[in-house]
Amino acid sequence: MFSFLERGYEATSLSALEKATGVDRKGLYNTFGDKEGLFVVALQRFIETGSARHILFTESEGAAFPEIVSAFEFIVAHSQTEMGQYGCLACNSLREPIGESPNVQPILQGYLTRVQSAFHSALTNELDGFAIPTPLIDKLAHSLVGTFVGAFVLARAPVSVAVLVDFVELALGQLNVQLQALKSGNGLASVDL
Repeated sequence: MFSFLERGYEATSLSALEKATGVDRKGLYNTFGDKEGLFVVALQRFIETGSARHILFTESEGAAFPEIVSAFEFIVAHSQTEMGQYGCLACNSLREPIGESPNVQPILQGYLTRVQSAFHSALTNELDGFAIPTPLIDKLAHSLVGTFVGAFVLARAPVSVAVLVDFVELALGQLNVQLQALKSGNGLASVDL
């Protein structure tokens, strides 16, 4: 899994996989069928174990805005670790050709749906009692998915941690402004594009 996280699918050679797993090429093919088969298993494992830690905050019962903040604080802190500097295998795979594979695309879509659902649930909890229409909560949740993926892209990018911190702080600050506007009955603050 680490080889794919570090290099990406395309740049990970079979010899690198042999070295990382300690299994020869024949053994890899016998077990997984091909490189993509191994990648699918690695991606599923990453989502079930490593990546789940990032969204568990917002999947907890009663999660609301503070848990959304905690999820992003975790991403920022994790980006400063050896593993975290490579971002998220699922998010990284969204930008590679492997992300379009019929074997991989449904896994990535399921992952993004899970992330969106967790954010939607936390936002619904935060706005409980304010009679906010679901389409407005959907917009906020979609924005958070973009921020989530963007945070992982920045974690992997050769930029200072200050860039990631500023990005997350401004995104969460803007989210808080939007939540307060909704709670006060003003609707979403619009931005002309």
